Amino acid sequence: MKFKMISTIITLLTSLICMPSQGSSPLAESEIEFGGTLVAEPCIVTSGSDGDNVVVDFGTIADRTFYSGSGRRTWLQPFHILLTECNTMLSKEVKIMFRGAEDAEQPGLLASGIKHIAIGLQTESGTALPFNKQTQPYTLQNGNTQLNFKAYVQASEEGVRNQSIELGAFDAVSTFELEYP
Repeated sequence: MKFKMISTIITLLTSLICMPSQGSSPLAESEIEFGGTLVAEPCIVTSGSDGDNVVVDFGTIADRTFYSGSGRRTWLQPFHILLTECNTMLSKEVKIMFRGAEDAEQPGLLASGIKHIAIGLQTESGTALPFNKQTQPYTLQNGNTQLNFKAYVQASEEGVRNQSIELGAFDAVSTFELEYP
């Protein structure tokens, strides 16, 4: 009985405290709107080093690679992005855009954080893939589709001409976006 009475008193006090007085209005009233779009994605980007966390490691590059007269670029370093569970009933093609901070000296290439050095991309067949521009469509296969690319490190003309390429570690990040037309 004592417990029931205390409970009733607490309930009444809570009701009185929380009840607005007559003639008063709320201090502020706002709405929150939630929305979104549900879509059927034709493929899933695999996780890990084959998809959403690709690492392209060039290892150690000697600066004379760029000064030797054989060109301003390094070797091509292959990498790929694996799309799984592709359903070609939803889309038969995919376009990709690699986004990132472009190098000021070498437009279309990714800034590396090292003076006179940038990262470039190309298709498996050798077509240049400028950063921040969408590729031509790639054909999807039912099941898995592997998108193959090649990366390279390129020195600027000025850096080679003046032999002023900055030495040190470089690191650049690009994100990719898929569009299913």
